[in-house]
Amino acid sequence: HGLFYRHPRAADWLRLPAPADPLWRDAVLPLLQHYAERTPGSFVELKEAGVTWHFRNADPEFGEWQANELRANLERVLAHRPLAIVSANKAVEVRPARVDKPAAVRAIVADLSGVDFVLAAGDGRADEPVFSYLAQEFGHVPLFTTTVGRKPTAARYYVPDVDAPYIQRAQETATVDPVVSYFCKYYAARLAITSGNSADGFLSGLLDELEAEKLKIGDHASMVNDAAASAHVLAFALRVFARADTEDREGRAGKGTAKTFIIASQFLQVLASFGDIDPGVAEKIKYAKWRATEILKAAREGRV
Repeated sequence: HGLFYRHPRAADWLRLPAPADPLWRDAVLPLLQHYAERTPGSFVELKEAGVTWHFRNADPEFGEWQANELRANLERVLAHRPLAIVSANKAVEVRPARVDKPAAVRAIVADLSGVDFVLAAGDGRADEPVFSYLAQEFGHVPLFTTTVGRKPTAARYYVPDVDAPYIQRAQETATVDPVVSYFCKYYAARLAITSGNSADGFLSGLLDELEAEKLKIGDHASMVNDAAASAHVLAFALRVFARADTEDREGRAGKGTAKTFIIASQFLQVLASFGDIDPGVAEKIKYAKWRATEILKAAREGRV
């Protein structure tokens, strides 16, 4: 996030000035660890530039609710410290106020003899201040700022978020199970529409793909009956879940197992296409995310 930067063709990385108070983490860690314990699927990551609480594997609604509460508590605890509380993608980060991407960009520009072209790309909230800074300072030269996904942004351009998990799952299952692949894309399209991205050219293409794939699949029961479709997707998702669960319970869990748990949770989430998710399925989704987080934590600590 800007602590280190390097000029093109340079061998060495440069670092922004370190914070004056190296003990600031002691005031932050207990609070973040408290929320990690209270939020299944979340975890704390220590970085050289800051400390981050991640909730991307937690229940989405509960994770956002906890994140809002955490930010409010951090603002109260850190009110008089030179620290920044940053809302990232499914994460809350605390870092020194002087360490951010715009600071790194300003340091890079200060070392240049002149600027006649600017290209900046990023996919998260931490990139937005960079886009705003560049628009203010370099509007007189060819400027291309680009974000990933159609959303409110200070960037001038965007590229489609083709790596969205449900699109990725659809691509992976296209030959293995075209019906599951279809409903993964269908769920991705629903998410795009409900998020206000219905004008997205990428979404239009996705809808065209859905129509073509529906014709190709033909008169499969899942294409005309929601109950049959839900049962088909559920059976597939449970097979993926069982594969990860078996590895875990037999003591063979590793990073691959964690990934399989996450993939299983995403296939189970696709069932929301057919209405409210069954409570038993919802519990499996939470469990899969929690086990994935625990396994990755164990891997980082060298326990698996």
